[in-house]
Formats: sequence, structure tokens, C-alpha cells
Amino acid sequence: MCEYESVVQMLLSRGAEADTPTGHFGTALSLTAYMGLCNTFNSLLQQGASLNASGGFLQSPLAAAILGGHSKITKHILSLGPGGRPEALCFACKKGNLPVVKALLDSGVQSAATPADGQTALQLALAKFNYLSVSYRTHEDVMTGDEEEILNLLLDSNTTKKISDQDLIAATQIQDDSIRERVLDIMISRAISPYFPEEGLIQLLHHDRYHDRYNEHSTIEKLLQDHRIQEIPIRVLLAAGNIDSIKMLVAYDPKYNTAPAAFDATMTEGRYGPELCIEKVVELLLYENEAIDVSESDILAALRLRSGFSFQVDRSHILKIMFENNPELRITEEMLKAVQTTHDLDLLLAHTSPEKGLVTPAVMSAVAESCAEEATEMLRMLHDFQNTAITIADL
Repeated sequence: MCEYESVVQMLLSRGAEADTPTGHFGTALSLTAYMGLCNTFNSLLQQGASLNASGGFLQSPLAAAILGGHSKITKHILSLGPGGRPEALCFACKKGNLPVVKALLDSGVQSAATPADGQTALQLALAKFNYLSVSYRTHEDVMTGDEEEILNLLLDSNTTKKISDQDLIAATQIQDDSIRERVLDIMISRAISPYFPEEGLIQLLHHDRYHDRYNEHSTIEKLLQDHRIQEIPIRVLLAAGNIDSIKMLVAYDPKYNTAPAAFDATMTEGRYGPELCIEKVVELLLYENEAIDVSESDILAALRLRSGFSFQVDRSHILKIMFENNPELRITEEMLKAVQTTHDLDLLLAHTSPEKGLVTPAVMSAVAESCAEEATEMLRMLHDFQNTAITIADL
């Protein structure tokens, strides 16, 4: 008998309550299970400790035994019935304990149930693949037999036999390419929706982008071939990270985005650079999709684009393409306030007339207070443009 067991036996013999309140870590019974103290565990049960008590970090005696990695006491608790709880199944999946997962599912625990942290047992099993893929696997051993069996058990025990978008997104976060593709192959055929979720697509495109794996064997390519992608919004396209991948995605379905202000977030989030030329992206999207209608917010976003340390942004080229897309687009005071160079200003003034009265004191003040290197020259251009309006009015 170890020191802990001796102390507990002494306290119980002196009238201490076995069914203790739930503390930060849980009940005394849960702590005993976590430490694997079988004799003390049985003593607490005999003195009235509740096997069904829950709460605290350890959640329940069964979950505590699983978390502590003590198979003997885990099997003992399972034999006592009435079985486990959802949190115990989650812990078992997290630990990759196949016998316990089987026993809990057989006892009626629902695989779709979630513990306090909001993750399902399936999502925790997927997270384990991700954790172990960092340094303990080889390509010859993509998934262990226990891991794949746990995954299949969870899928088979799902009452609807369907996989949610959140489950698919969790699978896309697995870092190892081979494991991720194998898991997704198993899951996609059981998905609720015939179409893959957008957030999952973004995750996959990020993986392919940084791992230089965008070919006929990638999951994203298989999804395209199987028509499991309904549409590809611009924010999804940008996750591809290079113009060649974007071209391929655009060729798959030119309906990728018809919403107003389609380019606003693209440019304001700064998701461009030397590898992703924003001019080429804008040009490609506008030329391939006539349904996109450039808006004022798109123009403003383009005017605010800035070059980086290692790349230059040709704002004038972007603005020219946008005005070609929507010749009816009207210049506004806000656009004039946002100009950074004389080239930008010259292009805007060419698409309006002095009679519109857009060169207001507010516009002049905004340009004067800007940090633009060519602010003085832009003020002169605006002043001359305004004088043209006065001259025309005099005539």
C-alpha cells in the first residue's frame, strides 16, 4: 500500500466523507482514478463515493482514469456500469485508446456529444492525428491500425452517418499531407453537404501553397474533379497564394463571386505581395467574370494600396481596369481624398468633369494633410481643375 492509500484509509477510518464535493480537479474519486490507485478507489466506492459525480478538470472518474493512462482501473470502472460519459469518450479518443473507445460506444455514448470545450470526440481524434504527425510518423506508416479503427468506429456510430462541415474543417487542419488526405478520403463520402465548406477549402489551399503541393493528387484537385465545390469566392481564391493556382480555380467555375465590393477585402487586408501580384489577380477576375460590378469601395481600396519593401503595386493599372469594367462608375469626393500620386489623380479627373463640383474645401484639405510626396503638385492639379469649372461657368 502506497503512502497516499495509507492516508486515505486512515481518514476514512476516522469518519471522513468519501463522497467529497467537486474541487478544482474534481472529486476525490476522480483524483484516485487519475493516479491509478485501485485499492483506494474501491475503498472510496465502498464508503459511498459516487461513480457518477462529474465536474472539475478531470470531469469524471472514468475520464480521469483514461486521462491518467491507467487501463486496469479504466476497465474496472467500465465493468461497474452504467457506462461512460461523453467527456470520457473524448478523452479516450484524445489518448487513442481503442479498447476504451469501443467499450464506451458499445455502452451507448453518443459520438456526436460534446464536452465542455465544445469539441466532439471525432474532432479530438482528428486533433490527435495532427499532434502525432509532427515528428513520430513516416510516409510508410500513414495511420496506425488503432487510429484508423477509432476513426471508422466514430463515423459508424454517428446516428446520422453524416459528417458536419465543422468535422471536415477539423480534418483539413491536420498538418501531414498523407494523413490529411487519407482522413478526408474516409470522411468526404459521408459528408452532410455535397459541397465542401469554404473554411475547409481555405485550409487546404494554405497547405498546398506552403508545401508546394498543388497537383492531380491533392485533395483540392480531387474535390474539383468530383464537383464537390459549389462556388469559389474571391477570399477562397486568394488562399491559393499564386496566380497559376488562381487561374486553375477560376477555370473550374467562373461564378466565383458576383457580390458588390468584390475586391474591397482583397486589397484592404493586404493579401498580396511579390508572390501574389494584385494587378494580375484583379485583371484575371474582371476579364473572366463579367458579372462582377466594380463599386466605389473597390476603387477606394485600390487607391489605398501601398507597395511593399520588395514589390511595387501599379495602382493606376488597377484603376484603369476597374473603370473599364464599369464605365458608369461616378467619381466621388471620397475617391479624390484618397489619392496618393498625381497619376492616380489624373486618372480620376479624366473620369469626371469640373461641373460636378467635386473639388471641395474638404478635398483640398484632405490632400494637403496627406503624407503623399506629391501633395503639392496634386493641390495644383485640383486648383487648376477647379478654375476650369469657374472659366466654363463664366462663358
